[in-house]
Amino acid sequence: MEPSGANGYQIFEFRDDQLLIGSNGGPTAYGFVRGDYISIPFVFAGNWLDEVRVLGRSFEEFIAAIERGDGW
Repeated sequence: MEPSGANGYQIFEFRDDQLLIGSNGGPTAYGFVRGDYISIPFVFAGNWLDEVRVLGRSFEEFIAAIERGDGW
């Protein structure tokens, strides 16, 4: 995801290996980056990759992490 500025927000280019898929209804987004299911805060400082938390390599691992409460 290559960021570019737009009115103070970051916008990411569309790529087939990086995708945001939803949120927890609060401060966290969930997605898929380079083969990993991840969580990332909506608001972050610095490089967004430093804020990524890997929740699993498969969809099943991702769901299990969410059920455990990981990724908030």
